[in-house]
Amino acid sequence: MATLIDLIPDVHIFIALAPEELARIVLRTARDTQHSGMVHIGALRTQITGSGTQAGYPQTTGQEAEIALAEAHFGGFLVAVG
Repeated sequence: MATLIDLIPDVHIFIALAPEELARIVLRTARDTQHSGMVHIGALRTQITGSGTQAGYPQTTGQEAEIALAEAHFGGFLVAVG
């Protein structure tokens, strides 16, 4: 399972992507993180902030990365529902 960090290792590229471009990548990783058919943004957020066993983007850019993720997640939802 590829994570957002695997697909976009440079946080500056992650932040610079347009929401609709990032949404395509988020949706790709979301398929691997869904539970009971639902995508949980918390699971995606953990991919960019890191956890005890998984590295994340640097904390200095964490808030910007989280905002980009939220915009992409919302944009991906809009694309999915048409």
